[in-house]
Amino acid sequence: MQRTPLTLANHTFEAATQLALLLSGDVRIPDPGPLLAALRATDLMLARSYKELADAADGAGQDDAAAELRAALAYHAEAANAVARAIQAFRAARRPDR
Repeated sequence: MQRTPLTLANHTFEAATQLALLLSGDVRIPDPGPLLAALRATDLMLARSYKELADAADGAGQDDAAAELRAALAYHAEAANAVARAIQAFRAARRPDR
């Protein structure tokens, strides 16, 4: 199978779907920090993809689409920051001095 942006996006969707299914229900993860860090890194790379698409939309004169993609980029940036704060909270709760 040829690797194209669309095929890679489909693989990303499939992986996210499988992860959501694995995490559904009563799942206990003793240390969610590494999983959250991986999800945060993935979110940052998805945000980078939105930025590239927004730049392409700008180049094509699609100002409205570019603005919407930049709004999505801002959403992803805030989500990544929220996950970083969650990772810090998990780590702080696990410290023996607490």
